[in-house]
Amino acid sequence: MFQTIFSLFIFLFLNQTSQAAIYGADNRLEVNQVAPLRMVAPAIAAAVPKIFIKKINEQFSQVTDYEPLSGSSTVNACPDERFAQQPIIPNCTGFLISERLLVTAGHCILPNGVIDNQIDGPFCQNFSWYFNFNLDQNGKTTIDHIPEDSIYGCTRIVRAENLDLSPPGHPATNYGPDFAVIELDRPVKNFKPLKLNFGGVKNGDAVFTVGHPSGLPAKYSGASKVFDTSNAFHFRVNLDTFGGNSGSPVFNKQNEVVAILVAGHPVDYVTDTKRGCQRVNRCDESGKSCLENSNFAELDTANNMQNLSFIQKYVGGL
Repeated sequence: MFQTIFSLFIFLFLNQTSQAAIYGADNRLEVNQVAPLRMVAPAIAAAVPKIFIKKINEQFSQVTDYEPLSGSSTVNACPDERFAQQPIIPNCTGFLISERLLVTAGHCILPNGVIDNQIDGPFCQNFSWYFNFNLDQNGKTTIDHIPEDSIYGCTRIVRAENLDLSPPGHPATNYGPDFAVIELDRPVKNFKPLKLNFGGVKNGDAVFTVGHPSGLPAKYSGASKVFDTSNAFHFRVNLDTFGGNSGSPVFNKQNEVVAILVAGHPVDYVTDTKRGCQRVNRCDESGKSCLENSNFAELDTANNMQNLSFIQKYVGGL
């Protein structure tokens, strides 16, 4: 039963999320290894199907049937890959911008189109948001004992857009708006909303992100600079991210959110035929010479970041 539900979820949800790869050196870090992130990381959440959440008592819940990255039915990473023994849960990433509002990528909610002021729709009915899913100083998570004030439901999709502007029959390379603003079922009291900067970025600006690559506990990815701002909707960088990072906040040097991570290289992992498991897809710093890109030469090999300005009119006076 679990396997059927899990596979269906992956098809409908994770296959819509952004993909990417490792560009040059793998600079992903645990959020507890980067001191300034300890203030912002608790405001970042993983989307989890409600069917995977079991209430233990009035104070705590747990995520059921999760798997390690190594040997999982969805990734099956080789045991010597980084983070291979950490638990994964299928998800996108979202982030808190006020007591009741959360932002994520639009394609995490709908395959294409627009949702406007939808109350208690299917996504809200079936998904919860799990805040502070990361490793503590002892390398542990709360996945088996999650405080109730870390899990929130959704009551309304304020606005969601997922629009591909590519001509019919062409690969999806001309990305349009891709964002969602969600109203949570109650105010979030224990996690401070992130600071937003609607002013945009310019080429050469340093950025980083925090999210849930492949469904892992939150990871930092940085050491990247903006190199293309020519698209009205997105700018481009090369951050080490994966499916599951969709909806991650993109920060500037002042720890202000300037964008939403929405797309990237189409291949996260490649098969190690000798070992019968999956290796991280590695590219050079320019996004070329990947372990696997021959089948996707026409597709974008950089990360696309949704400019934050497109959500401004849907989030009040923030």
